[in-house]
Amino acid sequence: MDERRENPRFYCDRERDYLLDVAGKKDSGRLLDLSRNGIAFESLSRHRQDQVCHLKIKTDVSQESIPCQARVMWVRAGSRSDRTRCGARIIKMDTTAKMDILDRFYKDWKQRILYKKEAQIN
Repeated sequence: MDERRENPRFYCDRERDYLLDVAGKKDSGRLLDLSRNGIAFESLSRHRQDQVCHLKIKTDVSQESIPCQARVMWVRAGSRSDRTRCGARIIKMDTTAKMDILDRFYKDWKQRILYKKEAQIN
């Protein structure tokens, strides 16, 4: 498969249930992955391509919700029929908060790799 992303994405570990509030909707969603320029999330709301979403990300990295403004680039069916999965380009998000989340996701990824290597040895 051809990778078209400018920056690598880091997946949100399922154990880190990062939630999203979608402004203007009585909805919450779940963060799926994050890169320097993009975000993927799943939501109960129906989104459309080119829509600008105002999100608030609740994490274990910060005490406060992190605001994020993003333009939807693609929309697909979610994990259940009542959900929508979206990929969006980040328009505005605090750089320090984004790097903190990316750092956490990178550490989670590294831990999974080490765990797999140990399991193969044993």
